[in-house]
Amino acid sequence: MIGTMSSVMSSTIINVAVSDMSHYFRLGQDRMQWVASGFMVAQTVSMLTTPWLLSRFGWRATFFVVVPFCLASLYMARKFIPSSMSDDTALPTKPTLDWRGLGLGLGPWSRCA
Repeated sequence: MIGTMSSVMSSTIINVAVSDMSHYFRLGQDRMQWVASGFMVAQTVSMLTTPWLLSRFGWRATFFVVVPFCLASLYMARKFIPSSMSDDTALPTKPTLDWRGLGLGLGPWSRCA
């Protein structure tokens, strides 16, 4: 039940953000549709492979592979946040990661253990 709700909420968040992201990155509707579709494919693949990974390698080994991957993803997101628009127009302020939003998103899962 939690997996289904998180899947629906994630896809809703992406679909609501499509217009803002297309404006921010100056992408057309067709490119943003690929972003939303790619997100859904990645989510589906991860949901389908998780039970196999857990049964094959166990909770602990899977956890110790996923944590470095998440840390590397945060590092890459921090490093590659754009500081200018696609046409070299400077942004008013350099965007930063929303650490409060990230903490809020990780909050419920940190209590599951």
